[in-house]
Amino acid sequence: MLRATGYSLRHPADFRGRDGRATFWVYMLAAQLLLVVFAFAAIFAVPVLNLGYSGLAVSGVSITIVGLLLMAGSVVRRLHDSGLSGWIAVIPAAIQLATIIPPLLSPPELQADTSLIPEVPLYQTLLEWLPYIIVMIIGVLPATPGANRYGKEAR
Repeated sequence: MLRATGYSLRHPADFRGRDGRATFWVYMLAAQLLLVVFAFAAIFAVPVLNLGYSGLAVSGVSITIVGLLLMAGSVVRRLHDSGLSGWIAVIPAAIQLATIIPPLLSPPELQADTSLIPEVPLYQTLLEWLPYIIVMIIGVLPATPGANRYGKEAR
């Protein structure tokens, strides 16, 4: 399982084959821990470098895009393990990308002072959680027994 996780970290954009549930979840944990490290680095770097709200928004967007790139291959392979098309992974990715646009469009006066960050509406918060819920559902889908059109059964 750790070997498969290492493979996923080295080949995040490999959409071929299948990932079993255990491999998927171990890799997702490793990817999330890596993103937490990036997030903490950004949280500490933004005030030190005096980047303000725009620096915080850009670092958040960057971390989101890195997260999408890290997880794309594994989510697609997990869908393949369930006998589903990998194109379904576009849905949570598109929602995730749509939720990072509002901070970039905030007024300049908010970008200059991080103490003026506006409250986020409830619908936007719920929308931000939706991709994670979809990925969790994908993660628990049962595997197709035996070989399917995407390859042999995952271990």
